[in-house]
Amino acid sequence: MRLLVDLQGLQNASSRSRGIGRYVRSMARAIARNSGEHQVHFLLNGLFQDQIDDVISSFGDVAKPEQFHVFSMPGPTDALRLENGWRRAAAHTLYEAVVHDLAPDALLIGSLFEGGNDDTVVGVGVEGRRYVTAVILYDLIPLLDPATYISSSGARAWYHGKIEELCQADLLLGISHSACREAIDHLSVEKDRVHHIGAAADDNFNADLHSSSWNSSMAEEILAYHGISRPFVMHASAFDARKNFDGLIAAFGSLSPVIRDQHQLVLVCKLSAATRQTLLKAAAEAGLTEDDVILTGFVPDDELRVLYANCKLFAFPSFHEGFGLPVVEAMWCGAPVIGSSLSSVPEVVGREDAQFDPRNPAALSSVLSRALTDEDWRQELVSHAAIHARRFCWDDVARRAIDVIDARLDGRSQTVRAENVVDRVAGLSVWPGPTDSDLLATARSLAANEHLSWPLDKVQ
Repeated sequence: MRLLVDLQGLQNASSRSRGIGRYVRSMARAIARNSGEHQVHFLLNGLFQDQIDDVISSFGDVAKPEQFHVFSMPGPTDALRLENGWRRAAAHTLYEAVVHDLAPDALLIGSLFEGGNDDTVVGVGVEGRRYVTAVILYDLIPLLDPATYISSSGARAWYHGKIEELCQADLLLGISHSACREAIDHLSVEKDRVHHIGAAADDNFNADLHSSSWNSSMAEEILAYHGISRPFVMHASAFDARKNFDGLIAAFGSLSPVIRDQHQLVLVCKLSAATRQTLLKAAAEAGLTEDDVILTGFVPDDELRVLYANCKLFAFPSFHEGFGLPVVEAMWCGAPVIGSSLSSVPEVVGREDAQFDPRNPAALSSVLSRALTDEDWRQELVSHAAIHARRFCWDDVARRAIDVIDARLDGRSQTVRAENVVDRVAGLSVWPGPTDSDLLATARSLAANEHLSWPLDKVQ
């Protein structure tokens, strides 16, 4: 099988430093490691020029530079700006032509829901395509909560257009059983097109660092830098209403004074000035001081590992997740974990008595209190984490994906060179039309893409 993996989720600013970017990188690296007799190549977007070398170098131990193809197209193309309409349509046409020219048996799209606010251009392909298209399915949160996530008409139109594309893919590869159920329940797709492949922690977290706790000079420096002076409850995620920061702050504030005064709540999250003030206000309303609730801001992975390894408890109170990657990261670093009973979190936590209804503040406070006072039970959670985290392995995820895609080929004929791409671009009727600069940039992109090659007889 010739498998082409789209890596644009590693390039754009909105995804590359978040869970999606982590997933795309780890998944693609694992596919390269486990490719066996299959040929695997990777697709990158030339409009993110400053990210290309970093992405390729990050695969240096598992893939060769000649396995990467950088396609050209006119820009800017972000879909939520109407003035980009023609350029975006032209770029999609060029993208489809490049994929056809490279002649894969299958295209794996690391992240389809991209390009609303950046220059990502990705699609499942034209009708009648001769290659299988598989899409990683993270969640359908905007579809299920449109008022929060796609409140503007432009965002709704763009998102629902992506949903239509998703439904045209041959395979939806879910990162959790919960994500798969959402697709089956809420999309017009057959069950046999939806497959669970799972997720895992980034390779950076696959080590038990709990021994590097209070006695480590590095740990002491990091904890002191952030103002952490007592045993602490930790939460890590992107800032979002569904992450339930307010609920966790309120639950911590409702603990008995004796328990609360002995601990700190550490929230690891990249914050704007406005969101920082929002959390400080929530803390004040819960009767907590700035010494009780520590807002670290963004921390790099080496610091994050130390915080996971040193926390007394990791709490994940989210209302809705596609997977819940920080839970597995924390477990790999030796942290005991409690988490929400909703969406995908239970399958990641893996222990019913460590779950709570995040909509019920008393339930969250009760489990939090038990974990901080019942040392025997907390040690059970530590032991559980050490075993359960190892169920989530990138090599297993990659092998599932490869097997599912390979099985779907079902004798499809080899794809051939896309024809009449110039005619297709010339026939685009999109307002506003192209400027002379757009036409020149498109012509140059067409010429550049002509040099992309993946010979059919090439053996890795």
